[in-house]
Amino acid sequence: LDVMRNSISVFASGGVIGLPAEFIEKSMDYIFVGKRRKVLEPNRYAGLKGYEIGQKYSDKFPFKLKKIEEKQQKFILTGTQATAFGKIIAGCRFQTYYPITPATDESEFLESLAKKYDFVVIQAEDEIAALLMCIGASLAGARAATSTSGPGFSLMAEGMGWAGMNEVPVVIINYQRGGPSTGLPTRHEQGDLKFAINAGHGEFPRIVISPGDIAESLYITAEAFNFAEKYQLPVIVIQDKFLANSVKTILPPDISKFTIQRGKLLQNQTVDGGEINKFKRFEIQDNSDFVSPRIPVGYPGFVFWNTGDEHDEYGHICEDSENRFRMHQKRMKKLEQILSETSEEHKISIFGNVKSDFVIVSWGSTKGSILSAMEEFQDSFLFVQIKMIHPLDSDLVKRYISGRRKIIVEQNYTAQLASIITERTGEFFDYFILKWNGRPMSHDDLVKAFEQILNGRADKKIFLTSGK
Repeated sequence: LDVMRNSISVFASGGVIGLPAEFIEKSMDYIFVGKRRKVLEPNRYAGLKGYEIGQKYSDKFPFKLKKIEEKQQKFILTGTQATAFGKIIAGCRFQTYYPITPATDESEFLESLAKKYDFVVIQAEDEIAALLMCIGASLAGARAATSTSGPGFSLMAEGMGWAGMNEVPVVIINYQRGGPSTGLPTRHEQGDLKFAINAGHGEFPRIVISPGDIAESLYITAEAFNFAEKYQLPVIVIQDKFLANSVKTILPPDISKFTIQRGKLLQNQTVDGGEINKFKRFEIQDNSDFVSPRIPVGYPGFVFWNTGDEHDEYGHICEDSENRFRMHQKRMKKLEQILSETSEEHKISIFGNVKSDFVIVSWGSTKGSILSAMEEFQDSFLFVQIKMIHPLDSDLVKRYISGRRKIIVEQNYTAQLASIITERTGEFFDYFILKWNGRPMSHDDLVKAFEQILNGRADKKIFLTSGK
């Protein structure tokens, strides 16, 4: 019985406060999986005996759980589970990974749903292979993704360059943790932002987007696939350890609001008489639309080439200077096209008092603590959450931050988002609230920092060190 004391204690506590035993049993079904399944029944049996004991003392305990009659169904999800569901909703059916903290949780969750949703999940031999498998699946016409963390993302840099050169739509989830090297494999940080924007040698377009809570993890991940296929480029969803492992109750996703948009993917094409058609996979069309039609590799009768070299419209290697000018411009001009065609709600979210003299700017999982802390100060702050970090709509961001006292809140040492915003807008920040000790920002952290700023007692840089 000694090894089952935790189970007995939990059940006994449930009996005292009136928590239905079946709720605890369901939790045990979730916890005791795989090799641990064999110890489930002994723990359940011992636990139920503890529950009976707890019920005997229930009348003497002053507090009881009250059942809330919910009219609307809700989901309880972690960040990795929400991301996984976002992929399923988006029509992704091919996922690769190499085990790494904290990203593995997502792939293992997808594996548990693979049969139900006709999903292929492959554990590759390393992160290089994981991304290259995804690129191959995408070239064949599938929606494909991979998930990793900082060290694995570093290995993917060359593969991202190949995808960029060949205009291959692929989605990469990077769950940030403390770095560099192995760093803090089980702790939290936001240190990969600039690397995500610049990973890979040379220049090629990519989109970097970041959710701030569990619900956004689902919706932004789903939307990443539309971005990837519409503009034919890598899309990096940059998460973090805290958000990945947080648990929250959310409303069921409104799938009706999401439409799968596959861009210029040609399907059901035919060639008369079985002739071979040399397909202009990288066709340069006009000066406003820089996305070429694409067709899955191996499509009967259609031939084109893929190579890591610069190429012409058919994919043949070509180092002609005029061709290089036009092809490189075609790829890079997509960034302008993305900004002009993407709605404001996909780029930023606005909270608080739009007339405030103070504006808080941040990204990722700091959102929750910021919103919680702002409640202590009524209408003292405006909060701008940046969701599409690259390409950054500098005019849109400037519209909300210009003329105000600017506060950046980030979980890294160098205030990476702040420097990106300053570079793109010319706006400088007045206060830097930074934390990099591997622990997430808390409500209390930010309340103290915001109080100092409002009272005029704050240093320009406020370093947070709470958490053990």
